[in-house]
Amino acid sequence: MERWAGKTAIVTGAASGIGKAITTALLKKKVNVVALDIQDEQLEQAASKWAELENRGTYYTLRCDVTKEEDVDRAFSFVESVAGGLDIMVNNAGITLYARLIDSDTKTFERMLNIHVLGAAMFLSRAARMMLRRNVEGHIFVMNSILGHEMPSRTLSELDGCNGWHLYPACKHGSVALTESVRRELAAVKAQIRVTSICPGLVSTNLAVHNQEITKILAHVDALQPEDIADAVIYALGTRPQVENCAEVSIPAELMTEIYIPTNRCSICSLSRSANTCFQVGEMQALHQDLPQHYPRAQLTFEQTIPVLVVLRFY
Repeated sequence: MERWAGKTAIVTGAASGIGKAITTALLKKKVNVVALDIQDEQLEQAASKWAELENRGTYYTLRCDVTKEEDVDRAFSFVESVAGGLDIMVNNAGITLYARLIDSDTKTFERMLNIHVLGAAMFLSRAARMMLRRNVEGHIFVMNSILGHEMPSRTLSELDGCNGWHLYPACKHGSVALTESVRRELAAVKAQIRVTSICPGLVSTNLAVHNQEITKILAHVDALQPEDIADAVIYALGTRPQVENCAEVSIPAELMTEIYIPTNRCSICSLSRSANTCFQVGEMQALHQDLPQHYPRAQLTFEQTIPVLVVLRFY
């Protein structure tokens, strides 16, 4: 991580939850952070906590609506003016709705898509262009979701307004595809920019605070903590630029472990590798005791209530 000290990161949705935890972790590693959020009061409260950190990087707070192009452009202009450019992009801003699609209207569809897909596309494209123009090592993170890979077999509640997943899974499937598109485009030009998609299961945040029924349900479900996701970001940043981590690994765990791919061909994505690959995300208790050693991809069912962390494509 030492090589990132003094570098500059943008974190969207930085005022609370995962974004706040990631910002805190980066500042502790002496990375300078431009913290963006639309929630002014919460961003100010988070900043008061960051100010108490010792031996930290510099932080800047900026109000930003990730769906408005003028706000996005203003954020990147600010980064260029105060830091000369961007080194780390963390696309994290998001919202959740639990109503059924068939009960919803176009305005709510547009809001979900604008935040999770169109807003993400604006940030990723601008971040990549800025890094390419400066010809620097860069790292782009996208906070995706297990719902971008698997649809739950049931909803969290049967009550009206709580009995659906709305457009969230569709948006996250789109965001996963968006992340992969950017990764391939950067790989094609041999850029010094790695792209990491982090897909958690349930995380203990305030995203559902607007829905009392869902909040009560989630209070009794084991969940990851925002700091768990921040740890994954710090781990990915800390790997050497030469390290190419394997494609898609789903780790259902309350405790996590090291996972090794002991061959030169990834058993998950079937892509040839130039060297043995591995990564570590803590200590693990496997979901299936008979999980094949050379195929560490556990299948998740939402009837299980153990937290899930999926980390994929560190390039």
